[in-house]
Amino acid sequence: MTDTLPPGAAEALDQLPARERKVLETLAASSGVGTTGAAGPDADPETPVSRLLAAGLLVRVNANTVRLPRPVRDVMRGAAPREFPLTAPLLPEVDQAAVDEAATVQGWTLYGRCVS
Repeated sequence: MTDTLPPGAAEALDQLPARERKVLETLAASSGVGTTGAAGPDADPETPVSRLLAAGLLVRVNANTVRLPRPVRDVMRGAAPREFPLTAPLLPEVDQAAVDEAATVQGWTLYGRCVS
C-alpha cells in the first residue's frame, strides 16, 4: 500500500473553494496531520474536511484525525508527486548459514594475518 495521488487530484486542487484550500494549506504548513470533529464517517458531508476526504485529498486516520498525503502536498507546492510506501518493503530471506560461513572465513583470515 502506498500514499498515492488520486486520479484527477491535480485538477481538483486547482478548482478548490477557498475554505477547502485553506484546510489543505494549513496542514501543508504544519505536520500534515490535524484533528477535527468533521473527520468521522458520520460527520456532515458538506464540511470542507468531509469533501476533501471524499475527493481523496485527505486521509482519515480516525474519527478525529486527518492526514494530508505527501503526494497531495507535493502537487500543492508545484512539485511532481512522489509515491511513498506505507509499509516497509519485503526483504529477501537471508541464508544465515552462508553469512556465518563467510564471517568465519573472514575471522580466520584476519587472525592468520595477526599471528604471522
